[in-house]
Amino acid sequence: ESTTTSKNTYKVDISYEYADHQHVYALWSQGFRRGGANALPTSGLFAENPILLTYKPDTANNYEVGIKGRFANDATYAFDVFDIEWNNPQVAGTLPTGNLAVWNATKARSNGFEFDVTSPLFVPGLNIVAGGSYADARFTQNYSYAADAFGNVTGSAGQQLPGSPKVSAAATLNYLRAVAPGYDLRLSLNDTYRSGMYLGTFPLAVLGQTAPQQAPSMSIANFSAAVTHADWRLGVYVTNLTDKRVIQAPPYEPNRVGHLTDDAIINEPRRIDLRLGYSF
Repeated sequence: ESTTTSKNTYKVDISYEYADHQHVYALWSQGFRRGGANALPTSGLFAENPILLTYKPDTANNYEVGIKGRFANDATYAFDVFDIEWNNPQVAGTLPTGNLAVWNATKARSNGFEFDVTSPLFVPGLNIVAGGSYADARFTQNYSYAADAFGNVTGSAGQQLPGSPKVSAAATLNYLRAVAPGYDLRLSLNDTYRSGMYLGTFPLAVLGQTAPQQAPSMSIANFSAAVTHADWRLGVYVTNLTDKRVIQAPPYEPNRVGHLTDDAIINEPRRIDLRLGYSF
């Protein structure tokens, strides 16, 4: 069995330069994602409602206004506020049986602001690249599916969308200088952050949950140093510089069978790579 779908999407962008290299703009754009199918059982103990075998396309209307510009010292900036209105938003998650699937909610909204800045700093060769956003992404209508014998798939108006942190940010310091004739040193230090987020919209009773799963906030730093000479490049790269342990998904059933069920998903530990490259 197959189905076809099509959708035209549109975009309107108006910009005004109110000063040299300084702009204010307004944007309206549309988004579209095709639907799909889930591989789910329809008989037996873990049978799912046949309605969940497929999910529909979702569409979005984005409204955005902002400012952006460049200064004489090559510093750049951009700031905007946005409102995204979703119809039939696709939600990926775990069904009450523990099966993974995608389904449609009814309506959702994400609004907030975002910014990014690039600027040289007080030391020659040193610059910063930084950006961040605040996005309040929530369902705006209730929805519910009678999924299986273990419970329903539900979402409530005002509930935070799963997998959607409210705050995210990143900043990178770059430093470039000549260390000898024909030899350049480039150093880079960056950090990325996201706030905590929900991984689902309802507890999984079959796994003994009493509330939807949550992932804590995380902040990970990385570092790199590289020397270039002509077409050669030698560098060291360190991810998770402070060797921080962050739980990205907590156990579904913690503290069972002598803690054997404490199978949390964690981030990769500190990793150090040495790379030698040549450009042809």
